[in-house]
Amino acid sequence: MDDDDGADDNEKEVEDDDDAEEVQSEFKDKVLADLKEEDFDQKRSSKLTLQEFLYLLSLFNKAGLHFS
Repeated sequence: MDDDDGADDNEKEVEDDDDAEEVQSEFKDKVLADLKEEDFDQKRSSKLTLQEFLYLLSLFNKAGLHFS
């Protein structure tokens, strides 16, 4: 029996993990950039007024980040 197929699977898993980490990093960078754009990066979410929270949500929506 040849065990080469297992090695290929492991290499694919490592590549998939790298891709997932890259996507996660890009998402994090995009969110942080949007937060910094309007100085929300220094504010606590629990301290935001309803108007500030809705404004932040609209900024995320404009940037293509949607939450459900």
